[in-house]
Amino acid sequence: MKDILNKLDIGMKMFIVAIFGISVIYCILSVVFGLFKDEDKDNRIDIENISGYISIYSEDTGDITADNSKLVRSYNEFYTVQSALKNYIDAILDENYSNTYSVLSSEMTSKYSKSEYIEKITNLANKNLLNSDDSYDSEYCLNRAYKIGDMTYLCECKTISDIVIKIGLRLDSINQTYEVFYIDFNN
Repeated sequence: MKDILNKLDIGMKMFIVAIFGISVIYCILSVVFGLFKDEDKDNRIDIENISGYISIYSEDTGDITADNSKLVRSYNEFYTVQSALKNYIDAILDENYSNTYSVLSSEMTSKYSKSEYIEKITNLANKNLLNSDDSYDSEYCLNRAYKIGDMTYLCECKTISDIVIKIGLRLDSINQTYEVFYIDFNN
């Protein structure tokens, strides 16, 4: 090895040292900036354009259709999502609106203050879930679930008046918790 290095001229030695130095600096900078990278930013979902995550736009016809490849077909996965959704809807049916605010994601809490959320969820529950004549069965509330990201689902739920509302859930399998990142308050 020493013989090979002695045979190289000074220009080639400097080139090898420069390449080695640049690669060391690159490794150091990527580690430093990797530590300060906002991982939550990658998981954020644009809740203003939620339908774009489950629809396909055809440039030929101009039609927008549901992307059935994102539909959850695994029974295990479906019932896990249904269980989390049932838990959330049961809290709404029990009128624990302020408690449901604690399971909202950062996207939702940055968009709605607690009082705004309680007002909107109360209106949604009164119009679509609570009725003096019928009782809502949260056991089978999940109609469809679309997987739009890693452990991130957009759920379609039927209501008492057969209107479909969309609720977005993000599961955390490590802590065995969930958070709600989207609720369709327009229905």
